[in-house]
Amino acid sequence: MRLNADTILNAQSYINPIGDRELNLRGLQIPVIENLGVTEDHYTSLDLSDNEIRVMGGFPRLETLRTLLLSKNRITQINDVKNIAKLETLVLTQNGIATLGALESLKSLVNLTAITLDGNPVQHVPRYRSYMISILPSLRMLDFQRVTQKERDEAEAMEFDVVPVTETDNLSAVDKAELRERLKNATTIQEIEEIEAMLKV
Repeated sequence: MRLNADTILNAQSYINPIGDRELNLRGLQIPVIENLGVTEDHYTSLDLSDNEIRVMGGFPRLETLRTLLLSKNRITQINDVKNIAKLETLVLTQNGIATLGALESLKSLVNLTAITLDGNPVQHVPRYRSYMISILPSLRMLDFQRVTQKERDEAEAMEFDVVPVTETDNLSAVDKAELRERLKNATTIQEIEEIEAMLKV
């Protein structure tokens, strides 16, 4: 199911147990994150768990968003996330992220204090934990384990030779052409921002 404006506007929303205003878009077989501009940045928590999403990206500017739930998708790549820079908690359990380069874009999340990547192949990459701590200085919890000062000191002293991977590396020529055509026909600022983020124009 495509994540269109009607799906978003008709989705269940509520105050969750920790007091966040949450939009529930889980379990809808959504393949691509798009059209979130219609939320008008009203939500502090967004649940996109249990879908078919392959790329974390395509967000409009969401200054209010603090928690993003993306567990049980098919995510292998994280694209430009500057538009959700206020994010504090990110759940990416049970996805397909396999390399440190695929995580490079997370550097933009300067306020992130908690992230979990349990169930992703990248957990088995050497120095994975140190790398995450080095690119996310505000991180306090990683994979449900507290980040220690010793880990911070060790990560700071390390050098990492990581090649960033962009979303467009995973897009076919047809996909790119379709996105560019959508960009030409876009009629709102939100839609333009979303497509540009996906293309990394």
